[in-house]
Amino acid sequence: MRLLELISPNKELAKLDPYDFSNREYASGDDPLEDDENFSPFNPDNRDTSVDTYLKGLGFQKLGAGGYASVFSRPGKNYALKVFVDKPYLKFYEMCKKYPNIHFPKFYTQPRIIPSFKRDFGDSIYFCKLEKLQPMTSLTDDLKTWMDYFYLKNSGKQIYFDVKSKQFMGQVAPEMLERLNKLPRDQFTKAMLTIDGVLCDRMGLAADITEGNIMKRQDGTLVIIDPVQEPFVH
Repeated sequence: MRLLELISPNKELAKLDPYDFSNREYASGDDPLEDDENFSPFNPDNRDTSVDTYLKGLGFQKLGAGGYASVFSRPGKNYALKVFVDKPYLKFYEMCKKYPNIHFPKFYTQPRIIPSFKRDFGDSIYFCKLEKLQPMTSLTDDLKTWMDYFYLKNSGKQIYFDVKSKQFMGQVAPEMLERLNKLPRDQFTKAMLTIDGVLCDRMGLAADITEGNIMKRQDGTLVIIDPVQEPFVH
């Protein structure tokens, strides 16, 4: 049985799931306070300024930025605005909608191209509105184990979750397999296996599970915010 069968939304295949992942409280997109799917702060006629400058002029504040994305927020609003150019994030969004999980972000709009704004080398810039989250303050041992797991996979190591035995297997140190097989069989493990099966194994993307790509809600729930990137060339 393949990993994708374990995480499939198909009802028949779901019977084979060895875990209890019934919690759908945070199904992506379900938020009564921010339900305007046509939301856009961008003026299509504004062609002579950067996205950052434009949003700051509207009162948005930058919460953070990386190589391919920036996140903004407006005081008094309960959402964040993500502006990005990396295509793998589009795949992550699609996965979140198809396989809802409490540890995936809640999206209030689907990603859309920003009209008139383009990077110098022609890439389209996208934006979407999603829940506002808080930085994670410390790494747990389980998170360190997941980070090591994906680091080994990105390095070309043969390591995987075997659905039949419900165990992690692979050609890695026994100590690493022992750590992996002590992970709790919970929603967070389901989320990581979904990323592994759908985005990494099926789509060929490289995992990017780092401290900066995991945040938390006010209630302490961990949220995986941007877990993949373009594949590495070994």
